[in-house]
Formats: sequence, C-alpha cells, structure tokens
Amino acid sequence: MIIPEKEMSPVKIEIPFVAALVLIGTSLSTRVAGQGVEQALLSTVIEYSLNGRLRRVVSALVGRLCLVAHR
Repeated sequence: MIIPEKEMSPVKIEIPFVAALVLIGTSLSTRVAGQGVEQALLSTVIEYSLNGRLRRVVSALVGRLCLVAHR
C-alpha cells in the first residue's frame, strides 16, 4: 500500500529559512561592527568553510567507529 505524502505548505518552508537568514545577518552585522566589512566577510566565510569540513571529518570518523564496533 502506498501512503501519499503530505504536501508541505510554503509558509512552513519559509519560516526556518528566514530565521536562518536573520541569524546569519545578525552574526555578520555584529562582526562588521567589531572588525570592519572586509574582515568580517572573510572571517565568516573561513569559519563556515572550516565548520563544514570539520562536520564531514567527524561524521566519517563516527561512521568508521560504528563499523569497527559492529565487527
């Protein structure tokens, strides 16, 4: 039996997206006030890049640990 998927309302999609944009904008404006525009943009990009890379490394390590634990 196939269960039909519920359609998601555009409003339910937009609210988390807008909240994320507000959070990023607030963080960036705080950095601009303290560091200046160019330095704030550069440091934000570097931080987000490093956080993404760190998440990938950690998830790969956790995956390997799970495989070893199940042997």
